[in-house]
Amino acid sequence: MTPMQIQFKGTNYELTSDMTDLATRKIQVLEKYTGKTGSEPMAYLDMGKRTEAHQNSDDLWYADCNLDIEGKRYYAQADAPTLRSALDRMTAELAKEVRRDHKRKHSLLRRGGARVKEIFRFGT
Repeated sequence: MTPMQIQFKGTNYELTSDMTDLATRKIQVLEKYTGKTGSEPMAYLDMGKRTEAHQNSDDLWYADCNLDIEGKRYYAQADAPTLRSALDRMTAELAKEVRRDHKRKHSLLRRGGARVKEIFRFGT
């Protein structure tokens, strides 16, 4: 299994090593769903601050990520009052999406295997 490559981008925010380390740990949890193929998983992570002059004068932090695993792209985005909480929400959403697809793929594989076994056992 090849290690996941992660590219970081900071928008309206200078990324610190603490935040990149935290994001790396959170994203690398998803490596267990990458499979054993030769394709290298890639994550493109953008974290930053939205400073919009709406009715809310508070700064709003965001984190969004494009994750490429085995030729399939997953996307998650989250806004929160702090960057750490935005990162937590984004990784939870991304993990949910990847897990759902992983379960679906393995469910189809099991059903196909059961059908083949049935054909060999009982004929058509």
